[in-house]
Amino acid sequence: MTDAKEPSLSHPSRPLAVAIGIALLVTAGFLIFALASYDHSQIGGATQPSANLAGSAGARLANLLIDTWGLTALLLPLLALGYSIALLRGSPLARLGARLTGAVLLIPVLCGLLHLLPANRLSESLLIRWDHDLVSYGGGLGGALGHLLAGQAPSIHPQAGEGLLLRFLGPGGTALILGCLLVAALFLMQLHLIGLAQRISRAMRAYGQEKGSSQ
Repeated sequence: MTDAKEPSLSHPSRPLAVAIGIALLVTAGFLIFALASYDHSQIGGATQPSANLAGSAGARLANLLIDTWGLTALLLPLLALGYSIALLRGSPLARLGARLTGAVLLIPVLCGLLHLLPANRLSESLLIRWDHDLVSYGGGLGGALGHLLAGQAPSIHPQAGEGLLLRFLGPGGTALILGCLLVAALFLMQLHLIGLAQRISRAMRAYGQEKGSSQ
């Protein structure tokens, strides 16, 4: 009798884990190039879609993701990269279902929270780069999903309406609900942020002590 576990989604066989890890790594790279080099002119016809570092397909995919999720679209390559590293290192993906549930929950939560952020020079420059119309429509950084949840009714185009949460809960209630859901999503994903913060703090203290003793 052996105690070896049968291959599963949480504990894939080593060749399968490597194959999936490489596929996710390539996907992450493709998405990073597509999103980082995206400009609405690549879709609007002012420039060629090939101006995108990921080509025409990358420009169109970036357009879809940014229109739908806004800045939250950057979460996709980060998640793909994280799971790729875990698989290539041979780390078991314990509680995979809960982690994926947390990742799925995190997307609308971040979209809503980003839409609650006040306008500033950086957000306006991003919106202009993504699509000039987003500024006149009072668009936020959370894309269409963010507006659906927490968008303000713009004065220029009031027919766009307010977000569902904002309409019934107001800014404070919306921020509270989304904040609680953010904590729940991070808990399900088991990112161990407190432990990570503690390790970073210890490393910084050790570096400071080492630097002080060498002077």
